[in-house]
Amino acid sequence: MPTARLALAGAQREALALAVARQAREVALATLAGGIAVDVAVFDRTGKLLAHAGS
Repeated sequence: MPTARLALAGAQREALALAVARQAREVALATLAGGIAVDVAVFDRTGKLLAHAGS
């Protein structure tokens, strides 16, 4: 469960969320094969933005 991993990450959860966002963006960009902008945002259950990857 990704949410459980964020909870277990404690003080490192923002760093984990950023790593997930960056990797998700790279996968999306590779899948789309160029010509499109991709932004990925990771939020916690309360709606707080934890990480953003993109422009």
